[in-house]
Amino acid sequence: MRKVAGNDTDLQSMGGILSGVEWKSPKYEIVVERGTLCYIRLSVTILSSKIIKDHGKNMQNFVHNTFQYSQDESLVVRYLQIEPTNYCNADCKFCIRKFKSQEPRHMNIQELDALCKHFDQVKYVKLQGLGECFLHPDIGSLVHCLKTHFPSASVMSSTNLNWSLSDEQLIDNLKELDVLYLSIDGGCQETYEDLRHGCKWDVLWRSMKQLARCKQEGNLFVVSFTASDLNHNEIEDLISLLYDYPIDELRINPVQDWSADNSLASPERYSNSAYIQTLRSIHEKNIQEPFQVLIAGNENFDYSSCIWPFERMYVDVHGNVFPCVISLSDKWCVGNIYKEKIEDLYQNSFLKDIRESLTANKAHRHCRNCSYKALVPIMRKIKTNA
Repeated sequence: MRKVAGNDTDLQSMGGILSGVEWKSPKYEIVVERGTLCYIRLSVTILSSKIIKDHGKNMQNFVHNTFQYSQDESLVVRYLQIEPTNYCNADCKFCIRKFKSQEPRHMNIQELDALCKHFDQVKYVKLQGLGECFLHPDIGSLVHCLKTHFPSASVMSSTNLNWSLSDEQLIDNLKELDVLYLSIDGGCQETYEDLRHGCKWDVLWRSMKQLARCKQEGNLFVVSFTASDLNHNEIEDLISLLYDYPIDELRINPVQDWSADNSLASPERYSNSAYIQTLRSIHEKNIQEPFQVLIAGNENFDYSSCIWPFERMYVDVHGNVFPCVISLSDKWCVGNIYKEKIEDLYQNSFLKDIRESLTANKAHRHCRNCSYKALVPIMRKIKTNA
């Protein structure tokens, strides 16, 4: 979270934006999360979630235009993403693995333990990178390590469901895991196996049955579907197939290009009327039962909305640190968490430059091909019919 402080005049100005909020003191602290004001704490009345929803955009503009971020303030990582392995058993059409040429390896428990000791305020940890997480021979122990260091944090991971695990092994992987993302990019065998080379349709559904059998209390299962012009017409088929499984959410992710120098692969392919109409129809149905179906993406995203360089960190299996999960080209590496002090990584001049650009709502050279930004016109067509 980014913290800023202001004076009574600024506070009164904000009162003009948020009618009905009582200001009790000129001393206050504003906490900014996801690019919008989440709450004002200390001696100021906490804002209700309804006020945040109704006035979030106005607050975002006010904060960026009125308050100055302290350059000396230490940053805090709240969301930590760690690549546990870069081994993979698939060659997916939309994966950026082809742009990375690193030695394949698994992160060991000693490395993860040393990594975690750098952080003390993590609220979310995601074990996911460019490999298949469940190929790691001891993923359950990694999850346990994370829960030991961050007992109140939500621990997440992902899988392509093409594994060979016993029930005992799967239960060990799941028993302390909060959220598991299940990657399924098709509603029939032909499409699925074409988009996910190396993965098998029958193995996928065998694994789904095993998950249903082994699901632990507290597990949330989220199916992740990368929607493109090649498979959007199979979303309804997949929804029907999932009815018999303990799924909590189906997340439709409009395809992005996370390679080093592109923002979106042939965007004209993904703005055609059939593709847009399919996703708009899913969005308008607002399906909530037996599981929620949502279209992931922010139609109002702007550079100032990005929180990655402020409160998130991505660490690959070798310990290399990157400003953002989208841009994993080696040229964007800011250091190694095993070789450098965390304070030095926080205050890396390259990261500082990115933060300053984003705060000013400008695209740093690192961010010029941001897929989140490139998706905005498409997301507006899907969610607002604009």
